[in-house]
Amino acid sequence: MPLELPNPSEIINQANAEFWIEQKTKMQSRVEDEQLRDQAMAELENERLRGVPLKNQQTLEAALQGAANFKANVISGQASKAAKAQRSDRLQTLILKAVENDATITRHRLLQYLRRQADGDVIEYVDGVSIGFTDESGRPMSAKVSGLKDRLSRAKQKNSLALAG
Repeated sequence: MPLELPNPSEIINQANAEFWIEQKTKMQSRVEDEQLRDQAMAELENERLRGVPLKNQQTLEAALQGAANFKANVISGQASKAAKAQRSDRLQTLILKAVENDATITRHRLLQYLRRQADGDVIEYVDGVSIGFTDESGRPMSAKVSGLKDRLSRAKQKNSLALAG
């Protein structure tokens, strides 16, 4: 009994139908998005005002696709910036508090201050290598003592900017 192969035209027609169903769904959602629709219409109007011949102008679908791509890039860029934004952990907040109390505090005196804070609300321990502390949700975290000078420097810079501003 010979193996029946699917008809190539049926496969192509099925793929074509699926493609256009997907395109119709995308088009509908883009038209319903007020920002995308306004951006696409502005782009089409811009082409008309520049005197682009009708045969060379974008279709509404192309303008909507361009607006959707632009929106996706903007959102991606904003998310990237938000992810890179510097956020202070509880240890850095404690260091900033120490700098606000004494702007001339040294790394050595800061380490003594943090040792006095051990077993408190934020600092769990301070040994010769690391500082154990808890984050906002209570999870244990640690920072190297060798990085304390950088944390102190950032805190002093932030404090001086706050005083200047």
